[in-house]
Formats: sequence, structure tokens, C-alpha cells
Amino acid sequence: MMRLILGLLLLTGLAGQANGQTTRSAGPGGGAPCVQAGAQACTAAVQPTPSDAETLKARGDADLAAGDRDQAIADYTQAIGLDATLASAFTNRGVAYLEEAKCQAAIADFTMAISLDPTHPSAWLDRGEAHQRNGEAEAAIADFDEATRLSPGLTEAFRQRAFLRQTAGNDEAAIEDYSAVITLEPGDGAAFRGRGFSEKSLRRYAPAVADLTTAIRLDPADALAYRFRGQAEAAMHDYAAANRDDALALQFGRKLPTVVIGQP
Repeated sequence: MMRLILGLLLLTGLAGQANGQTTRSAGPGGGAPCVQAGAQACTAAVQPTPSDAETLKARGDADLAAGDRDQAIADYTQAIGLDATLASAFTNRGVAYLEEAKCQAAIADFTMAISLDPTHPSAWLDRGEAHQRNGEAEAAIADFDEATRLSPGLTEAFRQRAFLRQTAGNDEAAIEDYSAVITLEPGDGAAFRGRGFSEKSLRRYAPAVADLTTAIRLDPADALAYRFRGQAEAAMHDYAAANRDDALALQFGRKLPTVVIGQP
């Protein structure tokens, strides 16, 4: 249970650094001009040619970017009705469903998008996230595997897979994924924190302290990094450092439980 709680806290930290945007655009040719112009302009654009599936899909993208998920879903559904081979409409409607926590509907749309265009990594990534939120860890990992195979630079797939592997206790594999994230984004403090946590779990305390120290350097207010480093320092019998770090963990994360570390 503690590993699951810590894993969820880790994912929260990762998501905070990785997901500055509210919507992922997955389909090719995703209607960027419409998104820039806004949903109102797209509505005007679609009036003369209501049979244009791409324009309806672009209007859906604008609605989704504006936070109007219901209208976006309606637009994507119209677009799909006109062109059932438009993979990006299925993908982006799936994103809208996922944002509404309708995981099964999202999975169905991402699956259709993949059947239409199996080479597009974002659909695999998005379906993996839907499986993950639906509690289907093995299916999620399989989708993240394919996403990373298709796009070795897709950092988010490595992040999500690392979390799942870490939560399952597969720390060696999690370390590989966090290392991939660090290679792609050397300034990702949450990835250093995650890798340090797995090193600590494997009782490799010196590399754990090194990674957690880097995480703290990148984010001096990272309460979990202080907490985990303190635990590693305690395991190395450096109790003074451990208590200092625990005090800092409480300073920056007031909801963390107090841990007093002393020599037995």
C-alpha cells in the first residue's frame, strides 16, 4: 500500500512537469489554423461546407482547446459520420472522453484510431493512459511499449511506463525508463526523484542520494525528494542528515507525516 501511495505521489510530480498543456493533439493535420482562430471562426468556416469532415474535426479541436468538451465530442462525432476513416477525429474524441474520465469510450476511440493508423504513436500513448486510469496496468504497459517503439523520443510514454513499473515493484525496469526520460530531458527533476526512489527501494543508497540531490537542485522545494533522500541517508546511518532532510520535507510539504530518525 505504501508503494502505491508513494507511486501516486511520484506520478503527480511527473505529471506536473510533463503536462503543461491541457490537451494532446494526436491526429495528423490537426487543424492548427482553426485552433489558433478559435471555435467561433471555425463555426463560421464550417457553415458553407457542412460536409467537410476535416473542418468539423478542426472545429472540434478548437472547442477542446477552449475547454468545451461536449461540443468538441459533438463536432468529432459529426466529422466521423462524414468520414469514418479520419483517424485523428477518433483520437481527439478519445482525448475528450478521457478528460471526462470516460475511459471505456476513450479506449474504444483510440482503438479505432490505431486500426486506421497503427503508425501514429500518440494514439498508443493516449490509449495506454486510458488503460492506466481504468486500472489495466498490463494493457497500459503494452501500449506504452508500442508508443516508445514507434517514437523513441516520446518522453511521456517512458514516464508513464516508469510509474507503472515502479508501482508494481519492478524497480530495475523503472530505472531504465527514468534514465530514458533523463537522457531526453536532463532538467526533469521528477525523473531524478523517481529514479532515486527506485534506487533506494533496491537498497542502492549512494546512487539514490545522488539522484535525489540532483532532484533537489533542480527543484529546491521538492518535499518528496527530501523525504526519500532522508530515508536513504538513514539507511546509511547518517542520521543527522536524515533528520535535516525530513525537516525540509515537512517545511515544503506540510501534509507529509513526521518521521523522527534516530540511532537505534
